[in-house]
Amino acid sequence: MENKKPILEVRNVKKYFPITGGFIRHNVGDVKAVDGVSFDLYPGETLGIVGESGCGKSTLARAILGLYEGVEGSVKYKGKELVGMDKDERRKLSTDLQMIFQDPYSSLNPRMTAGQIVAEPLSNNGLYKDKEDMREKVINTIEECGLAGYHATRYPHEFSGGQRQRIGIARSLVLNPKIVICDEAVSALDVSIQAQIINLLMNLQDERGLSYIFISHDLSVVEHISTRVGVMYLGNFVEMGSKEKLYENPLHPYTQALLSAAPVADPSAVVERQILEGDLPSPANPPKGCKFHTRCPYAQEKCVKDAPQLLDIGENHSVACHYVNNLKPRTLKSSTNEVTIKE
Repeated sequence: MENKKPILEVRNVKKYFPITGGFIRHNVGDVKAVDGVSFDLYPGETLGIVGESGCGKSTLARAILGLYEGVEGSVKYKGKELVGMDKDERRKLSTDLQMIFQDPYSSLNPRMTAGQIVAEPLSNNGLYKDKEDMREKVINTIEECGLAGYHATRYPHEFSGGQRQRIGIARSLVLNPKIVICDEAVSALDVSIQAQIINLLMNLQDERGLSYIFISHDLSVVEHISTRVGVMYLGNFVEMGSKEKLYENPLHPYTQALLSAAPVADPSAVVERQILEGDLPSPANPPKGCKFHTRCPYAQEKCVKDAPQLLDIGENHSVACHYVNNLKPRTLKSSTNEVTIKE
């Protein structure tokens, strides 16, 4: 990735939601959903984003796509600044950045056929010559996503959850985007169907040269599909690196806790769970200093006062922790392997 130029550059992006109160409904605070996030996305790669519910993953996705007003920071697509861009100009670029939504049951209009749903982006953007050209593009995209051409005449209620998600994928891909954001795109599906959709996304990426931002809380799915992985906590990244580095050698205590809680396929494995104490703080009143210090077993006085920066510690592995080099190793033993995990 060092030799490639980023297709998407995100710098210090913030999205706060105002909290109103009092008789005159004035602003009494803010929910800091995304609080200064920076990263690069490269052509053809998949950046996985994981974290607990409420950490700001979906808000970050919508902020990048311009679905929220009042976003601070910088989002550059191929060098063009998207934040604050004129709506008409942003609309022209929207064909290159698309999204696959979480719930295949609520993201499709029940009054429209599958063909009409997939054709709608073409119609809205005027990207067709005539009706026959539109029909050909719709059928080809539907078939590319694993459905039959005759499915175009059916309504959403006639499809299973996996088939509906394929329609949602076809709707996103019919515009030939360069970046697709998958917001929990498989979390509402059965495990066997999840595997089919993940394989479909990977095949489409190879065929079309797509770049993905893949948001999920399922660590095993993220490990399978991602090139790099970023771990979010209360609106910030606390660790980011290649999936091999992050899964084999997690350095931030929060990442370690997430991975220790993930199911292990080997039934003979002895897993030492790292239980986090306390509740997730409110994004409306996050802790000062390191936001994780209220739950961190290694927190010291500096953590309470100073917020750590996400710093590269080598081999494109970045961690936001003051004492990352002082953590002790822990070993996960199984009948077939022995994996050392820093703690």
